[in-house]
Amino acid sequence: MVTCGFFDSIDGDRKYSADDISNFFLKLISNGVFATPANEMQVTATSCMTVKISPGWGFINCKWIHNDADFYLTLDEPDMVLNRADRIVLRLDKNTRTIEIAVKKGTPGETAFAPALQRDETIWELSLAYIYVWAGHTEITQADIADERGNTDVCGWIKCLIDQIDTTNLFAQYDAAFWIWFNGIKDSFIPDIRERLETAEKLIYPYTFPNIDGNDTLNVLDANLIQNFVSDVGSGKYTNDATGWAKFAEEKGLPESDYPDANGDGIVNAKETALILEFSADAAVGKYDNSKAGWNIFMTKKIQSDTQTALQKISTELAILQNQFVPIVKLTQEAYDALEEVDENTLYVII
Repeated sequence: MVTCGFFDSIDGDRKYSADDISNFFLKLISNGVFATPANEMQVTATSCMTVKISPGWGFINCKWIHNDADFYLTLDEPDMVLNRADRIVLRLDKNTRTIEIAVKKGTPGETAFAPALQRDETIWELSLAYIYVWAGHTEITQADIADERGNTDVCGWIKCLIDQIDTTNLFAQYDAAFWIWFNGIKDSFIPDIRERLETAEKLIYPYTFPNIDGNDTLNVLDANLIQNFVSDVGSGKYTNDATGWAKFAEEKGLPESDYPDANGDGIVNAKETALILEFSADAAVGKYDNSKAGWNIFMTKKIQSDTQTALQKISTELAILQNQFVPIVKLTQEAYDALEEVDENTLYVII
């Protein structure tokens, strides 16, 4: 059907609905929240299980929401055994004719995943952030909150038909040109410098630093990306190796990074997720510096602890095995006859 508008009505022959008005913005404004100021609709920790959503504007399918003051939401209490991941969403509901700011509660599990967004003819959700709710923890910290406003898959920044000039690509071009020149000079005069640098870095930082989102620190977002990769591997979308990881990173628009096999067992699985979450929690309370150096200290202690546990287990198993064996004693008939008492748990061999 061809539609057009808007025109003056003559005797009621031109009537327009709210959708007619809203759809005028369809090609002018995209879904998302405004990027300026930087804290527009930002989710931050406050106290206990409560978070704050800063003032701001959001657009969903040509409908708008305006939050003109700090808005507070309280998450459900944590499970005492299992972790959980909740989302803070903007939810368009055509049945109620509203857009609300709400908590979308996740399902508890040993490795918790952020709940999927609902997007259909009636409900359409954008995720402002997801929050990792640790088992037994009754307070949300900023380290538990992953900002998703800039992620176009789940939210994104609003783009307009008439936009400000973005010099990011221009400076990226200058930066790329510089590094092409520099690498050419470097490779011409010192052919093996890259190999030496990589070797030196491996000596200093022997453990893979699974920084996936490229911000030089480890957080729940890195853990969530690994969860996504492992899930896709399970469905056969990627192979669980460096090639599969490179394809995943490219399709997700992630910075280049090494295959994040953090514990060195040859594959990426839930163990890497658990390590990252444990480290980021320790870093948040100041136990480690959230950097390559801190990660190496953390991994060294983890491996030492795991090794000690393994040795203790082996020692226990050996003791059990030893108790299962019957002692064997070789002696002459004369020596056997001279024994004052014969041990029933010993095998005597006469030689």
